[in-house]
Order: sequence, then structure tokens, then C-alpha cells
Amino acid sequence: MDAQEFLRRLVEGEKDFQKVDLSGVDLSGVNLSGSSVKRLDLRYSNFTSANLTDTNLDYVIFCHSNLIGACLKGANLYKASFSDCDLSGADISNANAERASFSEATLIEANLRNTNLRGANLSNSDLERANLSGANLNEACLYTAYLVDAILIGADLTDTDLENTDFEGANLKNANFKGANYDLERDICSSIYVENAIVGNTTMPGGEVL
Repeated sequence: MDAQEFLRRLVEGEKDFQKVDLSGVDLSGVNLSGSSVKRLDLRYSNFTSANLTDTNLDYVIFCHSNLIGACLKGANLYKASFSDCDLSGADISNANAERASFSEATLIEANLRNTNLRGANLSNSDLERANLSGANLNEACLYTAYLVDAILIGADLTDTDLENTDFEGANLKNANFKGANYDLERDICSSIYVENAIVGNTTMPGGEVL
């Protein structure tokens, strides 16, 4: 099925799509709210300001796509791939992004409140000023991620890979770092907000165990 047929069937009210190749299509502003479009190939596509609220996007490939300002609130993103995507200002709150890939993605000022990112790959991602309050990052990979001025109040970062992660100016109040892996060679704690953070069984930069 090509993009034209997909959009025609969407306009006609069809909600269930699987295994469709729509790579390179322009779907900016499209409303797929509540649809099931799992296992689609959407590489190099344009989803600027698209409405993907509560959409089933299991295993969808969004690599290199533009999702600036898109709404993925409550969406099912299990094992979806957003590698090298631009999700600046996107709303991904309350979504299930377990084991999804956001490697090298741009998530500046994205809303990820209460999002399930368990086992997700966020390596080399830009999360500057992103809101991850209450997010589940258990066993996620944040290797070399950029979290400057991000909000992680009450976030679960247990057993998370935080090697080379930059938390400068981030708010980590009540966050849980138990068992997290830090890069011991860099002082990432000189200017981050860690009041009441749980850092059990974690070796901090400088060698101290908290």
C-alpha cells in the first residue's frame, strides 16, 4: 500500500494498519489518534505536529523522521525506533516506550512525564530541558546523553547506564539511582540538583559510595 492509499483509507475511517512501507511520506498535522499502525516503515517521514495520541505504534520505524511538536501522549511505542529523529517539543507523556530506541534523537523540551522507558536506548540523545518527571528509566541506556537542565523529579533510574551522561543543572529531586552505572572519571555532580535523591549502592564521581 502506498501513501495515497493509506491516507484515503484513513479518511474513510479505517483505523488498523500493519506492515505498510510509508518511508519518506509527508504526514505533518495528520490525526492518527486511537489508530493501530504497528510495524510500519516510516523512515525519513514528516510528522510535524501530528496527533498520535493513544496510537498503537509497536515496532514502527521512524528513523530520521521529523516529529517536532507531535503528540504521542499515551501511545504504545514498544520497541519502536526513533533513532536520529527530531522530537523537539513533542508530547510523549504517559506513553509506553519500553525498549524503544531514541539513540541520537533530538528531544529538546520534550514532555516525557510518567513515560515507561524501561530498557530504552537513549544513547547520544539530546534531552536538554526535557521533562522526565516520574519516568521509568529502569535498565535504560543513557550513555553520553545530554540532560542539561532536564527535569527528572521522582524518575526511576535504577540499574541505568549513565556513563558520560551530562546532568548539569538538572533537577533530580527524589530520583532513584540505585545500582546505576556512573562514569567515575567525570564530575557530573558539581551543579546538579540532588536534594532527597536516592543514590543507594552507587559509586559517585570522586569515589564515594552513597
